[in-house]
Amino acid sequence: MEPLIELPDAQKQRIREREKEISEGLATVRSACEHDAAKVRQMWGGFFDLHQEKLPAAIEQSESTLREAQNLAAQVLFNLIQFAFH
Repeated sequence: MEPLIELPDAQKQRIREREKEISEGLATVRSACEHDAAKVRQMWGGFFDLHQEKLPAAIEQSESTLREAQNLAAQVLFNLIQFAFH
């Protein structure tokens, strides 16, 4: 599908650069969240009976952080594209 409004190449390039930055930042957050979840499983995995209620909550907190980061990245990119048209 062709865009309704054609942007100048300079604006397209700025959007691509920002998109790359956003993607790299999201990858960093994803890696940190995955590390946190793995660390929780490692620390509490052997004591599952003692931490049965805490383990899922700790993992959910890590996953929640990742979802928030994904939403934020999408909003930033959307706003960047919106701004390019004004």
